[in-house]
Amino acid sequence: MKQQTRIYLFAFVVIVVLVMAFLGVFNRREGFDWSADYQPQSEEPYGAVVLSRLLKTYQPGHTLRMLTKAPDEKELQTYKTDRPAYFFLGHRQFLSEAESSSLLDFVSQGGTALIVAENPSEFLIERLLNRVDTSLSYEGFIRKKSAFNAVFHQAERAGLPPVHSNVFHKIPGAIIARDYAYFQADRQKLPATWLILAQNNNEEAIWMSIPHGDGRFLLHLQPLAFTNYHIQRRSIRNHVAAVLSELPKADVVWDLYSRNPHNLPDEPDTIQSPGGSPLSFLLGQEALRWSLYLLLGIALLYLAFTARRRQRTIPIREPLRNFSLNFIRSIGRLYFLERKHEGLVRHQMRYLLSWLRERYRLSLNDFQEEQAELIHLRTGADLEVILRLAREYQRIKVYALPEDDDALRFHAILTQFYKSCK
Repeated sequence: MKQQTRIYLFAFVVIVVLVMAFLGVFNRREGFDWSADYQPQSEEPYGAVVLSRLLKTYQPGHTLRMLTKAPDEKELQTYKTDRPAYFFLGHRQFLSEAESSSLLDFVSQGGTALIVAENPSEFLIERLLNRVDTSLSYEGFIRKKSAFNAVFHQAERAGLPPVHSNVFHKIPGAIIARDYAYFQADRQKLPATWLILAQNNNEEAIWMSIPHGDGRFLLHLQPLAFTNYHIQRRSIRNHVAAVLSELPKADVVWDLYSRNPHNLPDEPDTIQSPGGSPLSFLLGQEALRWSLYLLLGIALLYLAFTARRRQRTIPIREPLRNFSLNFIRSIGRLYFLERKHEGLVRHQMRYLLSWLRERYRLSLNDFQEEQAELIHLRTGADLEVILRLAREYQRIKVYALPEDDDALRFHAILTQFYKSCK
């Protein structure tokens, strides 16, 4: 039995340790989540709550609206009056061919679409490249290179001074190398209406203005620059201000729908930073997280109900019966049938003396009238009852053959004595 108890205790300790590991007790973060999620409500370093607040007040009299459905004609409001500006921020833009067509129609009718992503929609880029006489494809138009940071210059435009700034991906205690996207295109082959608004130190374009119909696309390949961590810096803040100044004075529709792959479970569009917990993926998925919690709960319940001491079933036994009353009845019937009243009285008196000795510490060899005062003081019983009981007992002792009435009278006086004791 002890061995089995040890096994249950060991299993319980193991489960507790696993729970603590799942909850991150052994892998605490240093205050912040350094993964790039670009969420408009996130206050983490690579969230975008600062940009969200900025867009809400950037154009006086206009509002910021979050788009959680497919960007079709109804959601983008393609009619000519009060047309909003389209905005997307994320690592990758997931648009189907039909959704890309809706966005292209929206821009062709005079809309403006600002897309800040390292991987814009493949369908969208292909449609834009097909409109110009170039041999570029989606794979050849946007390239990536590994570096510790991406330094870029912004040419003077619209009265704004040139901006020189750099972005990098940081984790606690270090800056990590990662791939940064840029447009690989021969400037001489690009249409004259395609404007390069910013480039890196290698003179590779990272922000372009591409006209389409009556509107235009603003493609920016550095989403890290728009996060909380970087936008606090003056140079990046000036660059973001220059980018937002290209938007028209209208409402802004922030596309959150295109952050996740269609027809697949929603997965945050993030770049996980190194050093995370091995269980961070499981805990990051709501369904898997609750499955783990349920599994741990079932295991704890199993231990709680099976760790009890196991033994044979204890048979139900009836409690011991008190046969004292039966014994008294048998003895009384015996004396009654044999007419030995004197012996019965002597037994009653013997029990009385024993009772006085145990309860009142009154040791008497006999019950006589001379002892009535002492018995009265110890027991508090009526003195007259004590005298009557002593006289009746002495009379029966002298009278060799007491009658039935004598025994009944003695019993009545004895009962009265017991009742009067305190």
